Parts: sequence; structure tokens; C-alpha cells
Amino acid sequence: MTDKPPAPVESAAKDVRPTPQPKPTGNPVFRMMGMPNFRFKLPSRNWLIFLSITGSFTTAILYDRYHRKRAQQRWCNLVSHIAHESLPPSQMPRRITIFLSAPPGDSIRAAREHFHEYVKPVLAAAAMDWDVIEGRREGDVRAGLAEKIRKRRRKDGEEPVTGEETKPSEETEDLVQEWRVKAGVKDWEGVQGDLVLGRHTWKEYVRGLHEGWLGPLDPPPDAAETSAPINEASPLTAEQQSSAGDDGSPTSDTLQTSDSSNATAGSAKPPPDRAETSTPKDDASPLTAEQQLSAGDDGSPISETLQTSDSPTATADSAEPPIEPAQAEAKKVEKPKTPVQIPPYISTSAYSSAPLAPTTPIVLPPTTILPLPHLLGFLNTPIRIYRFLNRRHLADETGREVAALVLASYIRPWDSRSEGTGDLPFPRDQNSTGDQRSQARASQERWEPEGVLEGEERDWHKVAWKRYQGEPERVWRNSIVIEPRIRERMRRFDLPGADEDQARKDDGRDPAAKGLWARVKETMGWEEDGAVKGWEHGSVGAESE
Repeated sequence: MTDKPPAPVESAAKDVRPTPQPKPTGNPVFRMMGMPNFRFKLPSRNWLIFLSITGSFTTAILYDRYHRKRAQQRWCNLVSHIAHESLPPSQMPRRITIFLSAPPGDSIRAAREHFHEYVKPVLAAAAMDWDVIEGRREGDVRAGLAEKIRKRRRKDGEEPVTGEETKPSEETEDLVQEWRVKAGVKDWEGVQGDLVLGRHTWKEYVRGLHEGWLGPLDPPPDAAETSAPINEASPLTAEQQSSAGDDGSPTSDTLQTSDSSNATAGSAKPPPDRAETSTPKDDASPLTAEQQLSAGDDGSPISETLQTSDSPTATADSAEPPIEPAQAEAKKVEKPKTPVQIPPYISTSAYSSAPLAPTTPIVLPPTTILPLPHLLGFLNTPIRIYRFLNRRHLADETGREVAALVLASYIRPWDSRSEGTGDLPFPRDQNSTGDQRSQARASQERWEPEGVLEGEERDWHKVAWKRYQGEPERVWRNSIVIEPRIRERMRRFDLPGADEDQARKDDGRDPAAKGLWARVKETMGWEEDGAVKGWEHGSVGAESE
């Protein structure tokens, strides 16, 4: 018999050979650590767009931050020598007064952050002491400054017109001052100075300055009738705004129209004390018309009303058990009362006829006005981003003005013409239209205090210009009025050219700070020639061998 050929499966199994494994690629160290195989290649198009945008924005932020710190350090180095000057133990240090208030349409936090970021570093470098007068709403700075001046006039011996004897003050500041006088501690005999932050604060400062030195010591008869806050007043209509006066106060026709409309509205609906009940709306059903008529003066239903609600015809909601008085009081949240703002003692129209206080000094405390750029609104985002990336210019301008106040080496009177000083240090303000240039030419005929930082008003929120019915005096919206007797006593700090040139030559680096290589040499104990001292490395006694 002939042998059969082998099966094809067996022959195929004999021909199969093991395939060689691919050689590992990449760095063997990374492969042993379990890291993936990184291949260096150019990123994709989308990654290039993302990295270029984020990298450019990050570089712009770091560049501005670096030069902003150098600009602040430049002015800090100029005034740092004042902190090392000795002071007698029986003399108080120089104390300046800082005025800041909330920008229009925002809270006071914005002004505080601006002060801590741009103003405080220079003051701290000179070891200055200061008092702060803050304003959370329009008119607070004006009232605070006027009351401070009136208190000073009373201390100087001036008596009110009514002839009432002034009682001795029991405030903490007065008691501390009395203790200092008994201890022989003297106040600073030099110039103190005021620092004003922003155009809106400057308007209140000038208004309070005139009210303090030209107004009476005793409040006017209508001072007790304080006006309601601006937020609680109702806005005027378009017709009322068109018929309002130049200073924003509605005319007599407008007031009559508003009063008649209020009277009509009041006759159409019941008074609030009658319409509102003592029980919450969520827990008890509202009273019907008959129950409201039979309710008491305080809004609580009387016995007949309670009997009606207990009748079988009452609804299911009224059948619920009444709430206990303790629970009702717990649900009531008492809002903190807003402090009453002191109304002005004198109007701007009475400046010329008002007598000047006999204790008015010949020269008022000099002032420094700092810009406070504050722009709100979503559509202004490009402008806000540009200003955010150019804060180094604002830091340099602010540092210069604060250094002039700290040095107090040059004090000048205000100029007779407004030269446009104090505009925002941004190129956006320089691109003015023809109407703005014509207004600038007209503003040159005004005094310098009236036009300082006038460019900030274009960035104010619309709430600063909105008119309200029954509103109090609007200092921000009104123009600045300066009486000649006060104007000739006002002064301003300025920086001499020699001091400014000295600061400009400074590279803006902290002299106490050391570089990385200097710190390494100091740590290692290396000398200039590279030699190492043995005793600095712990081998004590090697230097005596």
C-alpha cells in the first residue's frame, strides 16, 4: 500500500514561524517609568491660535505689572528718607486727611482698592500717618468735612449766632486730645495736607469747604427735615425732566403736577397702613373689603372681623390656625437704619452774601487731587481691557502726586486758568472731537479747581445724571462753585523739577533687594575673588592656623 500524503493542517503548522517583536522606540528611561512616547512636532492650527492669544495677553499683563511695580518703587525711593528722620517723643507725627467716596454707580470698595494699590505704598514708604473721611453715598464727604470745620471753629472760640452755650464734647478724639495737652504732647507744626481721590469727591470737598467756612455754626430751621435718600425717590418723567431747573431741582409746575398725580393715586388705593395686615401673606389669607373697613387703626382686625372669618363660609386658608406673636416677630427681619445725612447749612447762591468765619486761616490746607478712573458697562469692555493693560501710566502719575504731598517742598496757589491737568493718563482722552476741543477752549477761561479731572465725568454711570422727584442737593451733577474769598486761600502741592528729575533717573529697583547671584554668594560665603572662608563653612579655628 502506498503511504498517504500528510494532512495540509500539519504541514501548515510546521511552516509557521514566530514573528519578531518590534523594537521599542523612544527614551528607555521614560519607557521604564511608564510615561508615554513623546514625539516633538509642531502643534496644530487650533493650538497655535490658542497659544498665541493666551501668550500675548499673559505677556502684556506681566510687562505692565513689572513696569508698574518699578514706577511705584521709583517714587517710594524718593520719599523713603522721611521714614528714617528722628521725631521728638513729645511731638505728634504729621497726619494728612484722605477723602474718598464710592464712585457713581458702584460701592466704596472700588475706591478703597484703588487707594491700597496706588496710594498706600508711597505713604507707607514715608511712614506717614493719615485720617480717612469716607462717603458711601453722595453727600457724605461734604457733610463730614463741613462738620469737621464747624467743630474746629467751636474749639477756636467762635460761638453760634443763637447764643447757645456749646457743651463740652465727650467724643473720644476730644478726650484724647485733652490728655495730650495735659501730657505736653504737641501737634505737628508744619503743613498737614489733604488728599482727594476722584472728581466726584473733589466736588464734595469744595462744597464742604465753602459750607464749613461760610455757613453758620447752628443748623438752619429746616435742617431737621432731612430729605429721603436718592434711591428711595421716584424718578422724574420726560416732561418733568425737561421742565426741571438747571441745577436738577424741579420747578413749581413740575411739583404741582407731581403732587396732583400723587393725590390722584392716593385716592385710588387705600393707605399702606390700612392695606397691609399684621400677618404675613403666605400664612394667612388677605382680608376682604368688608374686613378692611372694619379693621382697626393699626391694621389688625377687630372682634367682628374675627367672627366673620370664623364663620362656616370662610375659606380653607382662613381656617388655618393663627401664627403666634413670637413666630411672627421671628420672621420679621429688621433692616439696619441708614444714618441720617446732615443737610447743607448754606446754598451755593448765598456764598457771596455770607460772612466769612473770623477764625478762617489765611491759607487753607493744601490739597492733592488724584485720578480715579472707573468705567462700568459691558459695551465698554475693550476700553476697560486697554486701561487694565496700561495701569503703569496711572501708577506713575499717582505716585508723582502722592510724592509731592509727602515731600511738601513746593506749595503753589491754584492757577487762574484750567490747563486740563488731571485728565486720565490714557490716549483715549486725547482723541477728542471738535465739540470737545471747543469746550476745552471755553474751559480755559475758568479757574483750575473747576476743571481739574473733568475728563472723569464722561465715564460716570448714568445714575449720576438721572433726576429724581423730591431729590436732595446733587453735588455730583451740579457744577463747581468757588467763592473768591475761599479761592484765594486754597493751595495745591506740586513737585519741583529737580525732585522729579531725580526720581526719573532712578531705575525703580528696591535698594534693599538683592539679585539671585548675590544671594547665592552670600549664602555660600564666597568672596569677590571666589575664595571660600573656612570658618564660614563651620570649620572653626581654621582661620587661626
